[in-house]
Amino acid sequence: MFGDTRATTSFKLLKGCLEVEFGNKTHLLLKTTNDYYTFNKPSVLMNGFIRQPIYSDYIGAIVIQNSMCSACKCVLTFYEGNNKKPLGSFDGQIFDNDGTLVYILGGNWKSEIYATDAEGNNKIELLKLDPKEEYVNNTAENYVIPSYTSNLNSISDELEKVLPKCDSRLRPDLREYEGGSTEVAQDLKNKIEMKQSLRHQKFEEDKIKYNPHYFVNEQNEKSKDNVYTFNGK
Repeated sequence: MFGDTRATTSFKLLKGCLEVEFGNKTHLLLKTTNDYYTFNKPSVLMNGFIRQPIYSDYIGAIVIQNSMCSACKCVLTFYEGNNKKPLGSFDGQIFDNDGTLVYILGGNWKSEIYATDAEGNNKIELLKLDPKEEYVNNTAENYVIPSYTSNLNSISDELEKVLPKCDSRLRPDLREYEGGSTEVAQDLKNKIEMKQSLRHQKFEEDKIKYNPHYFVNEQNEKSKDNVYTFNGK
């Protein structure tokens, strides 16, 4: 599984939210069957900049596409939380190689995901989150990111021993931010960005063209979109 994050942002003044749209795809190869899937990401809404509290939401449709068969796919639609639909609502459909609807998906990405057959019967529970199992508490108030994301970033003593030094979870500003020290985190973030700016300025002055050390941007043969792949070095 591989992919990269390239995003564009826009501020929706009337809604008082920041919208983040992703233009790239994630790639998934199932080696035992040689099935090759690609899927895009839904747009992210950061709400509450004008009217507190601040919270995130997902909107739009994503397509999980089998590159070996155009008919075989899963279409998921994420709905903006409002008076009609609770935050986290989504639904989806799964189609087989003949384009026939075989499963219907539904639920809430914050709590539970279920599937039924094409007629809406024989409900199968795929995921049910237990809020008691969270490693990090009060994430919405402290970090302005969902608890799911906070728990992904949470580093145990055992994990910290084996993480490479370049792991983004070890960024000093990120650790301070997720520890609740927002002012210290902002100061560290400013220092990191200043170093990046000076390095970029040096590259321009010396007319150095930057190329990634380990990755090359090229067209993927199966998905036909440009991706960063390992250069073998």
